[in-house]
Amino acid sequence: MYVSADGANRDMEFDMTGIPIPLSRVDSLVTYFNNRPEKLTMLASSEGARMACAILTAR
Repeated sequence: MYVSADGANRDMEFDMTGIPIPLSRVDSLVTYFNNRPEKLTMLASSEGARMACAILTAR
């Protein structure tokens, strides 16, 4: 989901396009980083983004 708040006088835009992500996968992502706080800063890098994507799309 993408949220845009461009312009204070406009409504927020919620872009729900793309593949839906089950909450269980989001929970897996949160749990992964809660159990490994030393890796939390990795999310700001492209490697962290790839790891998050892999966790969210794991089968």
